[in-house]
Amino acid sequence: MQSVNKLLEINKLGALTNTNVQAWRALRFLLPNEKVLAKTLSDLTGGKVQSDIPEIDLVDEFILALLEDLREDPSYISTHTGALREMTIVYQNYINNVSNGTSKRTTKRGKQIVSTGVAEAIENGVKTKVILEHRTPVKTIRDRMITECFTLDEVREFMLNNVQLVWVTKAEDDRINAAGYKSSIPEDDDRYDIAGVELHNELVKFSETTLK
Repeated sequence: MQSVNKLLEINKLGALTNTNVQAWRALRFLLPNEKVLAKTLSDLTGGKVQSDIPEIDLVDEFILALLEDLREDPSYISTHTGALREMTIVYQNYINNVSNGTSKRTTKRGKQIVSTGVAEAIENGVKTKVILEHRTPVKTIRDRMITECFTLDEVREFMLNNVQLVWVTKAEDDRINAAGYKSSIPEDDDRYDIAGVELHNELVKFSETTLK
């Protein structure tokens, strides 16, 4: 399974150090029968080496390795879908940072996309459960990428154009599920539009723990 080796390789070059939780979870998905602790990734990686390769380029390499594994052996569908989900979070952080003009353009979490419901809860100090929700379900992203993304450029273009994660309230998430689109999308419409979920017009810096 080349994706495990690729994850260790890019981490050694400095990728995912700002999103160590996502890196650890990805490794845990890839090695479901092993005891993967928070420090396991750093133990396996060893010391970092100097690299001038942009972090997001290294993440692209890992995503491509995941897809190549899946094309070679469909039995990886569960483990690799989980790892891909963690990388969509990393990618959304990168997209948000670029949109927000963050000079380093890292994958570290910064301002986030939120729904109007979450924005109102933050503004009014209302306690509510929030969920990080993929506007396009991970299953759909995975299936399309397996058939469409065979190069690093294709991975980059797809992720930039098709990945969007949004913090929504539990009530908004329930509306999406009630509309019948928990893990699918309508053929000629947007499931958020159908469920009446709107996005706030600005990225927001917040911690979901403050809303609990």
